[in-house]
Amino acid sequence: MIHSIGLFVTLVDACNLDCSFCLLAKRPDFRAGDEIDYDKFVAMLRQLKDCPPPIPLGAVCFCGSGEPLIYRRLTEIVRETKKYVPQVSIVTNGVLLTKDISRQLLEANIDHIVVSVTGNSSDVYKKYQGSGRKTVNPENQYETVKQNVAALIDVRNEMQSGTQIGISYILAESSRDDYFPALSYWRELGVNYVDTRILDKGFSRPKQDFRTYIDENAQQWWESCCTCFGKVMNVFTDGRIGYCNCAYQEETILGNLWDSSLNEILNSPRFVELHRSFSQDYDHIPEFCKSCDLLRSRPILA
Repeated sequence: MIHSIGLFVTLVDACNLDCSFCLLAKRPDFRAGDEIDYDKFVAMLRQLKDCPPPIPLGAVCFCGSGEPLIYRRLTEIVRETKKYVPQVSIVTNGVLLTKDISRQLLEANIDHIVVSVTGNSSDVYKKYQGSGRKTVNPENQYETVKQNVAALIDVRNEMQSGTQIGISYILAESSRDDYFPALSYWRELGVNYVDTRILDKGFSRPKQDFRTYIDENAQQWWESCCTCFGKVMNVFTDGRIGYCNCAYQEETILGNLWDSSLNEILNSPRFVELHRSFSQDYDHIPEFCKSCDLLRSRPILA
């Protein structure tokens, strides 16, 4: 049962960094520099009141494949989105997060600001954030991000804002030794939480080892269930909406929000059938979904 949905919205197909884990330039539909049409996006939001979808829109996160702080009308679009959606957030690399921008976002009543920063030193940081940019000085950039987050916290406290500030940390073989020192640093600084993303599942141990272990040792029946379908969807700069926030394949596209309302898309025969398959009939989910690493196994007692 899907109680509400969220949208991961790409505001601009561009970034000031080139991070090692990012799929931006690897997307088959990637067109550098494209940005979302502000007026069309706001029109889509206004339709939520006139023609509410069957599943409420509970959250919008401006993140996706580009850096949201590059988008010229970021504060405006956050403020407008808050009129129609309960939870609004951004995920940023933090390099461009000046004190003025922080204040503007807080004044727009944004709910969450999440900064993606991995490591507790510039040596670890440079393996992840901006690793593909030879012009980037990782030591200076790392210090800039830390200073920007500290300034954001100061402004939030000064304004007595309820905005939650988070850190997104990539946990992998080369970053795990820095993990707990980083947690301590950010906690003492005053962030609300650290969102941990596991990049190398099982670290250096082959994934197949874990699958074999489960097959040999689990004394129960297993049923697969998707943790993503219908809960968080991708919205691209050209208005296309996909039912999975973890895949960019054309097969995931349900329609275009510039041409159809969210209500129409969620009531479409295709979405209804997909919802039924993911809820009741896993044999008939899309073929490329069946190989997804994010399918979760749920134990059912025999």
